[in-house]
Amino acid sequence: MSNSGDRISASKLTSEPRERAEARDIVQKYGRSSLDFFKLWPEKSYLFAADNTCVIAYKTALCVAISLGDPVGPDDRLEQSIREFMRFSSRKRWIVAFHQALADLLPIYRNLGLRVIKFGEEAVVDVAHFCSVTAEDKFFRYLRHRFEHQGYTFARHVPPHPESLLEEAKEVSDSWLTLPGKHEHGFALGWFDRAYLDEMPLYIIRDSAGSLIAFANEMPDYRQGEAELDMMRHLNRAPNSAMEYLIARVLFDLKDRGCASLSMGLVPFAGVGNRGGASLEERIAHLLFERGNRFFSFKGLYRFKNRFEPAWEDRFLVHQGGLAGFARTLLAEMRVTAVTR
Repeated sequence: MSNSGDRISASKLTSEPRERAEARDIVQKYGRSSLDFFKLWPEKSYLFAADNTCVIAYKTALCVAISLGDPVGPDDRLEQSIREFMRFSSRKRWIVAFHQALADLLPIYRNLGLRVIKFGEEAVVDVAHFCSVTAEDKFFRYLRHRFEHQGYTFARHVPPHPESLLEEAKEVSDSWLTLPGKHEHGFALGWFDRAYLDEMPLYIIRDSAGSLIAFANEMPDYRQGEAELDMMRHLNRAPNSAMEYLIARVLFDLKDRGCASLSMGLVPFAGVGNRGGASLEERIAHLLFERGNRFFSFKGLYRFKNRFEPAWEDRFLVHQGGLAGFARTLLAEMRVTAVTR
């Protein structure tokens, strides 16, 4: 078995525990993205650099090998890792793509002949600013008064969790999934799984009767001083703005625990294609953002996250194959993010 991506079987395309352990060592040392935690999930395949310094976590669909974010490793080895991934994929007759690439590696991607388009924006909330400024605006002051007056309570639970709490969270999640535009997604997000949640801190709110009505799970983030939330779910009968109240309480808890920022994740296609000179791919993405709300709730997601006055950080899709490659990559992304159980 070689030290490069040839250690991945073309017929299996999954990872073994030993490979995940090797990938974890690299991510813990060099991780710099809110996506890095999901690079360690068993659904991923890995391509290790020939010298074992870098790793790329990916999935394949429709002959597209999609890397979750950028390679992870020393800065001076990342370009070589990308080259190895391209050669490896070419031998398999795949095209490559990088999902949610960060801005700093874009010159390398372009230099290698890859196409770069803005894919969306990630919401990163400054904890101190929210607690001292945003939380004192009219909306959040009203929200705090309303929920506290009606007897709602907030708590953070650390693992392991009692089975009764996980069962309550499952009921909330099942209810949330009945709402329009709500679906389970994988690849760059977690889906409801008891074993997963049992390892993560849970933030919850309960109504005056003690019923759990909303929860969010905190997951590991390899960026210094940053916390990250994955699932944010509520009962479909929860009062309006229950989730805003929960996240506001989360931010105050993070302040008390010394966290500087909170990543609330990506809004796909946000801020894409609405400027002069936008590429055809970006204009297509803009149409998906404007008109895809019936199926994906992109605009609603943007409005929700924007209430917290985050800094919006650009994320990019890097791909091969021109417009045809872009279309195939979008279809492949729909395949790899779908959760089937």
